[in-house]
Amino acid sequence: MNHINFGFLDVQVDGSNSLESKNLAVARATVNLFEESQLGVIYTNGDPQSNDDNSLVGADFTFRTSKFFGNNNVFESNFFIQKSSTTGFTEKQGAIGGSVRYPNDRFSFRLFVEIMDENYKPALGFVDESGVNDYYLFSRYRVRPKKFDSIDFKIDAHYRTTMNGAVVRSRFNFPDFRITNKAKDFIDVTGQFHRERLFEPFEIVEGIIIPIGDYKFIKTEIKMITARERVLSGNFTMGAGEFYNGERFELRSEVTWKPLSFFNTTFQYAYNKVNIPEGDFTTHVTQINLNLNFSPRLYWNVTNQYDNVSDSFGINSRIRWIIQPGNDIYLIFNQGVDTSKGHWTPSTRQLYTKASWTIRF
Repeated sequence: MNHINFGFLDVQVDGSNSLESKNLAVARATVNLFEESQLGVIYTNGDPQSNDDNSLVGADFTFRTSKFFGNNNVFESNFFIQKSSTTGFTEKQGAIGGSVRYPNDRFSFRLFVEIMDENYKPALGFVDESGVNDYYLFSRYRVRPKKFDSIDFKIDAHYRTTMNGAVVRSRFNFPDFRITNKAKDFIDVTGQFHRERLFEPFEIVEGIIIPIGDYKFIKTEIKMITARERVLSGNFTMGAGEFYNGERFELRSEVTWKPLSFFNTTFQYAYNKVNIPEGDFTTHVTQINLNLNFSPRLYWNVTNQYDNVSDSFGINSRIRWIIQPGNDIYLIFNQGVDTSKGHWTPSTRQLYTKASWTIRF
Protein backbone atom coordinates (compact mmCIF):
# COMPACT_ATOMS: atom_id res chain seq x y z
CA MET A 1 0.00 0.00 0.00
CA ASN A 2 2.95 2.35 -0.62
CA HIS A 3 0.80 4.28 -3.08
CA ILE A 4 -1.69 5.33 -0.36
CA ASN A 5 -0.97 8.26 1.97
CA PHE A 6 -3.09 9.31 4.94
CA GLY A 7 -2.79 12.10 7.49
CA PHE A 8 -4.95 13.05 10.47
CA LEU A 9 -4.74 15.94 12.96
CA ASP A 10 -7.07 16.38 15.95
CA VAL A 11 -6.90 19.29 18.42
CA GLN A 12 -9.05 20.02 21.49
CA VAL A 13 -9.19 23.77 22.18
CA ASP A 14 -10.22 25.31 25.52
CA GLY A 15 -12.88 28.01 25.58
CA SER A 16 -11.84 31.65 25.99
CA ASN A 17 -13.90 34.83 26.36
CA SER A 18 -17.03 34.23 24.25
CA LEU A 19 -15.65 31.15 22.42
CA GLU A 20 -16.70 27.71 23.58
CA SER A 21 -14.37 24.74 23.97
CA LYS A 22 -14.31 22.73 20.75
CA ASN A 23 -12.63 19.97 18.80
CA LEU A 24 -10.83 20.71 15.52
CA ALA A 25 -9.94 17.96 13.08
CA VAL A 26 -8.35 17.57 9.63
CA ALA A 27 -8.09 14.36 7.59
CA ARG A 28 -6.29 14.02 4.26
CA ALA A 29 -5.79 10.98 2.03
CA THR A 30 -4.09 10.62 -1.35
CA VAL A 31 -3.56 7.82 -3.83
CA ASN A 32 -0.57 7.84 -6.19
CA LEU A 33 -1.61 7.20 -9.78
CA PHE A 34 0.34 6.47 -12.94
CA GLU A 35 4.01 7.43 -12.51
CA GLU A 36 3.77 10.91 -10.98
CA SER A 37 0.08 11.79 -10.52
CA GLN A 38 -2.16 11.86 -7.47
CA LEU A 39 -5.82 11.76 -6.45
CA GLY A 40 -6.74 13.20 -3.05
CA VAL A 41 -9.60 13.94 -0.66
CA ILE A 42 -9.76 16.21 2.39
CA TYR A 43 -12.16 16.72 5.29
CA THR A 44 -12.07 19.35 8.04
CA ASN A 45 -14.35 19.95 11.00
CA GLY A 46 -14.52 22.88 13.42
CA ASP A 47 -14.13 26.65 13.47
CA PRO A 48 -11.53 28.06 15.89
CA GLN A 49 -12.82 31.65 15.55
CA SER A 50 -16.57 31.28 16.17
CA ASN A 51 -19.14 29.08 17.91
CA ASP A 52 -20.71 28.12 14.58
CA ASP A 53 -20.46 24.59 13.25
CA ASN A 54 -18.25 24.35 10.18
CA SER A 55 -16.99 21.50 8.05
CA LEU A 56 -15.46 21.10 4.62
CA VAL A 57 -15.11 18.24 2.18
CA GLY A 58 -13.10 18.31 -1.02
CA ALA A 59 -11.39 16.31 -3.73
CA ASP A 60 -8.49 17.06 -6.05
CA PHE A 61 -6.58 15.46 -8.89
CA THR A 62 -3.06 16.32 -10.03
CA PHE A 63 -1.65 15.01 -13.28
CA ARG A 64 2.13 15.35 -13.59
CA THR A 65 4.71 14.09 -16.03
CA SER A 66 8.41 14.88 -16.41
CA LYS A 67 8.47 13.46 -19.94
CA PHE A 68 6.32 16.03 -21.73
CA PHE A 69 7.56 16.11 -25.35
CA GLY A 70 10.82 14.51 -24.28
CA ASN A 71 12.79 13.88 -21.10
CA ASN A 72 13.21 16.56 -18.41
CA ASN A 73 10.19 18.57 -19.57
CA VAL A 74 7.69 18.88 -16.72
CA PHE A 75 3.97 19.38 -17.28
CA GLU A 76 1.42 19.53 -14.49
CA SER A 77 -2.32 20.16 -14.29
CA ASN A 78 -4.49 20.28 -11.20
CA PHE A 79 -8.23 20.31 -10.56
CA PHE A 80 -10.01 20.67 -7.21
CA ILE A 81 -13.54 21.03 -5.86
CA GLN A 82 -14.60 21.81 -2.28
CA LYS A 83 -17.79 22.47 -0.36
CA SER A 84 -18.03 23.99 3.10
CA SER A 85 -20.98 23.74 5.47
CA THR A 86 -21.52 26.55 7.99
CA THR A 87 -24.31 27.23 10.47
CA GLY A 88 -26.91 29.57 8.94
CA PHE A 89 -26.11 28.87 5.28
CA THR A 90 -27.66 26.27 2.98
CA GLU A 91 -26.34 27.25 -0.45
CA LYS A 92 -23.50 28.98 -2.33
CA GLN A 93 -20.77 27.37 -0.21
CA GLY A 94 -18.63 25.78 -2.90
CA ALA A 95 -15.28 26.40 -4.57
CA ILE A 96 -13.83 24.99 -7.76
CA GLY A 97 -10.60 25.63 -9.59
CA GLY A 98 -7.60 24.33 -11.41
CA SER A 99 -4.21 25.15 -12.85
CA VAL A 100 -1.89 24.28 -15.70
CA ARG A 101 1.88 24.49 -15.19
CA TYR A 102 4.87 24.11 -17.51
CA PRO A 103 7.79 24.94 -15.12
CA ASN A 104 10.85 24.43 -17.28
CA ASP A 105 14.14 26.24 -17.85
CA ARG A 106 13.86 27.95 -21.22
CA PHE A 107 10.12 28.56 -21.00
CA SER A 108 7.87 28.54 -17.92
CA PHE A 109 4.13 29.02 -17.82
CA ARG A 110 1.34 28.88 -15.24
CA LEU A 111 -2.39 29.55 -15.48
CA PHE A 112 -4.59 29.34 -12.38
CA VAL A 113 -8.36 29.80 -12.08
CA GLU A 114 -10.49 29.64 -8.92
CA ILE A 115 -14.20 30.35 -8.35
CA MET A 116 -15.39 30.78 -4.74
CA ASP A 117 -19.07 31.16 -3.78
CA GLU A 118 -20.01 34.01 -1.45
CA ASN A 119 -20.69 31.68 1.53
CA TYR A 120 -17.62 29.48 1.01
CA LYS A 121 -15.75 29.32 4.33
CA PRO A 122 -12.81 26.95 4.91
CA ALA A 123 -12.62 27.67 8.67
CA LEU A 124 -9.44 25.58 9.10
CA GLY A 125 -7.90 26.97 5.94
CA PHE A 126 -7.60 30.47 4.57
CA VAL A 127 -9.13 32.66 1.87
CA ASP A 128 -8.77 36.44 1.92
CA GLU A 129 -12.13 36.95 0.17
CA SER A 130 -15.12 34.81 -0.85
CA GLY A 131 -17.67 35.43 -3.58
CA VAL A 132 -15.00 36.12 -6.21
CA ASN A 133 -13.41 34.68 -9.33
CA ASP A 134 -9.60 34.60 -9.36
CA TYR A 135 -7.40 34.40 -12.47
CA TYR A 136 -3.60 34.27 -12.40
CA LEU A 137 -1.14 34.12 -15.29
CA PHE A 138 2.65 33.83 -15.22
CA SER A 139 4.95 33.38 -18.20
CA ARG A 140 8.74 33.51 -18.44
CA TYR A 141 11.20 33.21 -21.31
CA ARG A 142 14.87 32.70 -20.37
CA VAL A 143 18.05 33.19 -22.34
CA ARG A 144 21.57 32.26 -21.18
CA PRO A 145 24.22 34.61 -22.62
CA LYS A 146 27.90 33.82 -22.05
CA LYS A 147 28.60 36.65 -19.57
CA PHE A 148 25.56 35.99 -17.39
CA ASP A 149 23.84 33.01 -15.85
CA SER A 150 20.49 34.04 -17.32
CA ILE A 151 18.20 36.87 -18.41
CA ASP A 152 14.47 36.39 -17.80
CA PHE A 153 11.61 38.19 -19.56
CA LYS A 154 8.36 37.77 -17.61
CA ILE A 155 4.65 38.53 -17.68
CA ASP A 156 2.85 38.34 -14.34
CA ALA A 157 -0.87 39.13 -14.01
CA HIS A 158 -3.66 38.71 -11.46
CA TYR A 159 -7.32 39.50 -12.09
CA ARG A 160 -10.17 39.22 -9.55
CA THR A 161 -13.88 39.82 -10.17
CA THR A 162 -17.14 39.45 -8.27
CA MET A 163 -19.42 36.55 -9.21
CA ASN A 164 -21.25 38.83 -11.68
CA GLY A 165 -18.03 39.94 -13.38
CA ALA A 166 -17.36 43.35 -11.79
CA VAL A 167 -13.62 43.99 -11.32
CA VAL A 168 -12.45 43.83 -7.68
CA ARG A 169 -8.72 44.27 -8.29
CA SER A 170 -6.12 43.54 -10.91
CA ARG A 171 -2.36 43.70 -11.31
CA PHE A 172 -0.31 43.48 -14.50
CA ASN A 173 3.50 43.46 -14.39
CA PHE A 174 5.14 44.55 -17.64
CA PRO A 175 7.92 45.08 -18.45
CA ASP A 176 9.29 42.60 -15.93
CA PHE A 177 12.82 41.28 -16.39
CA ARG A 178 15.58 39.74 -14.29
CA ILE A 179 19.35 39.61 -14.88
CA THR A 180 21.30 36.94 -12.95
CA ASN A 181 25.11 36.79 -12.89
CA LYS A 182 27.31 33.71 -12.61
CA ALA A 183 27.39 34.02 -8.78
CA LYS A 184 23.55 33.86 -8.71
CA ASP A 185 23.09 37.50 -7.67
CA PHE A 186 20.25 39.13 -9.58
CA ILE A 187 18.38 42.35 -10.20
CA ASP A 188 14.66 42.64 -11.03
CA VAL A 189 13.05 45.64 -12.72
CA THR A 190 9.27 45.73 -12.88
CA GLY A 191 6.55 48.07 -14.08
CA GLN A 192 3.27 47.40 -12.27
CA PHE A 193 -0.23 48.47 -13.35
CA HIS A 194 -2.79 48.22 -10.55
CA ARG A 195 -6.54 48.61 -10.40
CA GLU A 196 -8.61 48.35 -7.23
CA ARG A 197 -12.32 48.95 -6.80
CA LEU A 198 -13.57 49.74 -3.30
CA PHE A 199 -17.22 48.86 -2.78
CA GLU A 200 -17.15 50.33 0.73
CA PRO A 201 -14.85 52.80 2.55
CA PHE A 202 -11.47 51.31 3.49
CA GLU A 203 -9.61 52.34 6.66
CA ILE A 204 -6.03 51.84 5.57
CA VAL A 205 -4.64 52.91 8.96
CA GLU A 206 -6.44 54.20 12.03
CA GLY A 207 -8.17 57.49 11.22
CA ILE A 208 -7.42 57.51 7.46
CA ILE A 209 -10.29 56.22 5.32
CA ILE A 210 -10.15 55.82 1.53
CA PRO A 211 -13.60 56.43 0.01
CA ILE A 212 -15.56 54.20 -2.34
CA GLY A 213 -14.20 54.38 -5.88
CA ASP A 214 -12.45 52.77 -8.82
CA TYR A 215 -8.70 53.42 -8.47
CA LYS A 216 -5.96 52.89 -11.05
CA PHE A 217 -2.29 53.46 -10.30
CA ILE A 218 1.16 52.69 -11.73
CA LYS A 219 4.25 51.69 -9.75
CA THR A 220 7.90 50.91 -10.58
CA GLU A 221 9.91 48.47 -8.48
CA ILE A 222 13.61 47.55 -8.43
CA LYS A 223 14.84 44.52 -6.50
CA MET A 224 18.44 43.40 -5.90
CA ILE A 225 19.20 40.04 -4.28
CA THR A 226 22.54 38.38 -3.56
CA ALA A 227 23.13 34.62 -3.54
CA ARG A 228 22.14 32.99 -0.24
CA GLU A 229 25.27 30.83 -0.34
CA ARG A 230 27.32 33.82 0.82
CA VAL A 231 28.27 34.24 4.50
CA LEU A 232 26.67 37.69 4.32
CA SER A 233 23.74 37.91 1.92
CA GLY A 234 20.70 40.08 1.50
CA ASN A 235 18.13 41.74 -0.67
CA PHE A 236 16.94 45.28 -1.21
CA THR A 237 13.70 46.44 -2.81
CA MET A 238 12.68 49.99 -3.69
CA GLY A 239 9.29 50.91 -5.11
CA ALA A 240 7.67 54.23 -6.00
CA GLY A 241 4.64 55.44 -7.84
CA GLU A 242 0.95 56.23 -7.63
CA PHE A 243 -1.20 54.88 -4.80
CA TYR A 244 -4.98 55.35 -4.90
CA ASN A 245 -5.28 59.14 -5.42
CA GLY A 246 -1.82 59.87 -4.05
CA GLU A 247 1.73 58.55 -3.96
CA ARG A 248 3.70 55.84 -2.18
CA PHE A 249 7.39 55.23 -1.60
CA GLU A 250 8.59 51.97 -0.06
CA LEU A 251 11.83 50.29 0.95
CA ARG A 252 12.27 46.67 2.01
CA SER A 253 15.58 45.17 3.07
CA GLU A 254 16.85 41.89 4.45
CA VAL A 255 20.35 40.94 5.60
CA THR A 256 21.32 37.37 6.53
CA TRP A 257 24.54 36.50 8.37
CA LYS A 258 25.79 32.90 8.52
CA PRO A 259 28.96 32.98 10.64
CA LEU A 260 28.72 29.27 11.58
CA SER A 261 27.28 26.18 9.95
CA PHE A 262 24.79 25.73 12.81
CA PHE A 263 23.80 29.37 13.36
CA ASN A 264 22.39 32.20 11.26
CA THR A 265 20.49 35.42 11.88
CA THR A 266 18.35 37.59 9.60
CA PHE A 267 17.41 41.24 9.98
CA GLN A 268 14.42 42.61 8.04
CA TYR A 269 13.13 46.17 7.76
CA ALA A 270 10.21 47.61 5.78
CA TYR A 271 9.48 51.32 5.33
CA ASN A 272 6.39 52.82 3.70
CA LYS A 273 5.65 56.52 3.20
CA VAL A 274 2.17 57.24 1.84
CA ASN A 275 0.76 60.61 0.79
CA ILE A 276 -2.94 60.60 -0.16
CA PRO A 277 -5.63 63.31 0.00
CA GLU A 278 -7.24 61.60 3.01
CA GLY A 279 -4.02 61.87 5.04
CA ASP A 280 -0.32 61.01 5.16
CA PHE A 281 1.28 58.23 7.17
CA THR A 282 4.54 56.31 7.54
CA THR A 283 4.96 52.70 8.66
CA HIS A 284 8.00 50.85 10.00
CA VAL A 285 8.21 47.08 10.48
CA THR A 286 11.35 45.48 11.93
CA GLN A 287 12.00 41.76 12.34
CA ILE A 288 14.97 39.77 13.66
CA ASN A 289 15.21 35.98 13.23
CA LEU A 290 17.66 33.74 15.09
CA ASN A 291 18.16 30.16 13.93
CA LEU A 292 20.20 27.57 15.82
CA ASN A 293 20.61 24.04 14.47
CA PHE A 294 21.76 21.70 17.23
CA SER A 295 21.70 18.79 14.77
CA PRO A 296 20.02 17.91 11.45
CA ARG A 297 16.99 16.82 13.51
CA LEU A 298 16.84 19.41 16.29
CA TYR A 299 16.67 23.16 15.78
CA TRP A 300 15.46 26.32 17.49
CA ASN A 301 14.00 29.38 15.76
CA VAL A 302 13.23 32.72 17.46
CA THR A 303 11.39 35.54 15.64
CA ASN A 304 11.10 39.07 17.09
CA GLN A 305 8.95 41.70 15.36
CA TYR A 306 7.95 45.33 15.99
CA ASP A 307 5.69 47.65 13.98
CA ASN A 308 4.61 51.21 14.66
CA VAL A 309 1.01 50.74 13.41
CA SER A 310 -0.11 48.33 16.13
CA ASP A 311 2.64 49.74 18.40
CA SER A 312 3.46 46.24 19.57
CA PHE A 313 6.36 43.85 19.84
CA GLY A 314 6.06 40.08 19.49
CA ILE A 315 8.26 37.06 20.15
CA ASN A 316 7.74 33.62 18.63
CA SER A 317 10.02 30.80 19.81
CA ARG A 318 9.79 27.36 18.22
CA ILE A 319 11.79 24.21 18.92
CA ARG A 320 11.37 21.33 16.47
CA TRP A 321 12.61 17.80 17.07
CA ILE A 322 12.46 15.46 14.06
CA ILE A 323 12.46 12.01 15.66
CA GLN A 324 12.52 10.55 12.17
CA PRO A 325 11.24 11.91 8.84
CA GLY A 326 7.49 12.38 9.19
CA ASN A 327 7.50 12.23 13.01
CA ASP A 328 7.95 15.64 14.65
CA ILE A 329 7.51 17.24 18.07
CA TYR A 330 7.21 21.03 18.50
CA LEU A 331 7.50 23.27 21.56
CA ILE A 332 6.17 26.77 20.83
CA PHE A 333 6.15 29.93 22.95
CA ASN A 334 4.53 33.25 21.96
CA GLN A 335 4.80 36.53 23.86
CA GLY A 336 3.07 39.78 22.89
CA VAL A 337 4.10 43.18 24.27
CA ASP A 338 2.13 46.45 24.09
CA THR A 339 4.43 49.43 23.55
CA SER A 340 1.76 52.09 22.88
CA LYS A 341 1.98 53.69 26.36
CA GLY A 342 5.66 54.53 26.18
CA HIS A 343 6.76 51.43 28.10
CA TRP A 344 6.61 47.69 27.50
CA THR A 345 3.53 45.93 28.92
CA PRO A 346 3.11 42.15 28.39
CA SER A 347 -0.22 41.51 26.67
CA THR A 348 -0.58 37.88 25.58
CA ARG A 349 1.38 34.73 26.36
CA GLN A 350 1.05 31.23 24.91
CA LEU A 351 2.92 27.98 25.48
CA TYR A 352 1.95 24.81 23.68
CA THR A 353 3.27 21.60 22.17
CA LYS A 354 2.40 19.77 18.97
CA ALA A 355 3.18 16.28 17.76
CA SER A 356 3.00 15.16 14.14
CA TRP A 357 3.19 11.43 13.39
CA THR A 358 3.19 9.69 10.02
CA ILE A 359 1.93 6.13 9.76
CA ARG A 360 2.95 4.30 6.60
CA PHE A 361 0.92 1.27 5.52
